[in-house]
Amino acid sequence: MKQYILKIASLCFLANFILISNALSDNIHIKALSYVFAPLQIAETEENPGYAIEIVRELMARVTKSQADITSEFKILPFKRAYAISEMEPNVLFYSISRTEARESNFYWIGEISPYKLYFFKLKKNTNLNPTSFQDILDSDTMIAVADNSNMEKLLLNKGFLPNVNFMTYPHYHNGIKMLFHDRFSMLPLTSFLAKRNTCQLGFNGDDIESVFKINSLSNPLWLTLSKSTSIELVNLLKKLYADLIEEGYVENIQNKYLDVWNSGEC
Repeated sequence: MKQYILKIASLCFLANFILISNALSDNIHIKALSYVFAPLQIAETEENPGYAIEIVRELMARVTKSQADITSEFKILPFKRAYAISEMEPNVLFYSISRTEARESNFYWIGEISPYKLYFFKLKKNTNLNPTSFQDILDSDTMIAVADNSNMEKLLLNKGFLPNVNFMTYPHYHNGIKMLFHDRFSMLPLTSFLAKRNTCQLGFNGDDIESVFKINSLSNPLWLTLSKSTSIELVNLLKKLYADLIEEGYVENIQNKYLDVWNSGEC
């Protein structure tokens, strides 16, 4: 009896999947957009483009296999431009972004694509700098820096930090790391499992930085999304196929492959 029920459930799920595929419009073109953030996204044309790009490539291959007239293209753009396109156009797959309350209604959230834990980092030589909270930073009159137009900048503003008084901004974390080593400011936020290697990639000693405290409110997984004007049929198709990738262990395996190589590299 149990096997019979499972068989019926499987047939119903398959039937729904077929209905979703058949309901989609012809000649759909998906733009898969993201920004440079190694080792998640390195370059869309390289043999080892980054684990998020490889995951999305496999997803798009499965989408095309399920419906041959769906095509896709990959582009790496500045974050702000990719975000703007995803707000204006349908069928935009924008990936490796944080899921926040402010963004919740702006996208369809397909699935988690990467872990993400954010910490403030400083130079080890600054032994007198040991804040444990945002209030400690404000009270110490310490200049920090964050990426322009990021969630981190919005968080600082909400906590009473003033631009060019308590914090400054930079266009990309690469710029931020360089500015930190040139003593332009005292701390910046970096992803914990990538900080040392990203510092080394820029020609600095990754052992010269250390984490100060975790930014709990922004330490959440990064997501794969679809633009809000996308048809619900396409949304459901990608959700189903992406859930398959996760269940099969494909997503975790690709992540681990890149992170093992990335973190074992010499500085």
